[in-house]
Amino acid sequence: MVVALLGLTALTLWAWQQRPATLSGGWHEQLLAGLVLSLCSLFAYSARFRRVMRLLDLDLNRLESLRIVSFAVFCQFFLPVGAGAEIAKFFKLRGLAPQRRALVSAAGIVLEHLLGLVALVTTASVLFAVLRPFAIEVDVQLLALGALVIVALAATILLRRQRAQGLDTRQLVARLRAHKWDAALALVWSVLMHVLLAAAVYVGSLAWEMTLGYWQILLVLSAAAVFQAVPVSLIGLGVADVAGSGLYVALGLPLSSALVLVSLLYSYRLLIALLGGLWELDKARRAVAGTR
Repeated sequence: MVVALLGLTALTLWAWQQRPATLSGGWHEQLLAGLVLSLCSLFAYSARFRRVMRLLDLDLNRLESLRIVSFAVFCQFFLPVGAGAEIAKFFKLRGLAPQRRALVSAAGIVLEHLLGLVALVTTASVLFAVLRPFAIEVDVQLLALGALVIVALAATILLRRQRAQGLDTRQLVARLRAHKWDAALALVWSVLMHVLLAAAVYVGSLAWEMTLGYWQILLVLSAAAVFQAVPVSLIGLGVADVAGSGLYVALGLPLSSALVLVSLLYSYRLLIALLGGLWELDKARRAVAGTR
């Protein structure tokens, strides 16, 4: 992990050195505004998690939900497995409700992924159809059909994996039908989370004279985030970051500028991860002090 982090630092420094001379580099005050927006996206993430848990009759207060998702981000960075966030959520839910079956907690995590995937594919498809960022003609109806196929395939894979572990799919579908309002709000919070995250990257990059607008950045983030379903990551870097770099380049940015934007998003996520880890450390310290 240390070697990978050093490699990432070297890559970022190279990107800064390779940027065109016309672009001003370095620190600027918009980075703080971007950090605030990224924290707001964390609150939206927490709200989505709460709504999904309500589908399974597990009511979390706002503080509990925020603590769980911030610690999940921390584990995504610093656990040596690709599914660190899911592992953290699972054990946190088991700790809050140990009397419930483990499969219920697993079902909630799967359902959150499914709803998040629907929101991502829908957002990316709509933006692609409206912006048409690449000079190709695409039938909107065909694009919508393709998006539905992607969601259906991903849902089938996730559900089959969980069914092999004993998850009752019919019960999960019944929950969705009985809690349509919670499911709809979870989708809204999911879209808002990515809207705020894209705003954080856009605002943070304003002083660097990037040629991409806000909607293009939102398209890249929503399309690349679909690849988060691939459980491969190291120190928080995964397939989605590679896909994001490629999409930025496809939209006309030089590779160095694309890496700077990806690094900016990575930095925001890393700060959130560190805050989540420190929060959990403080909780553990208080628990130990209380037992003495």
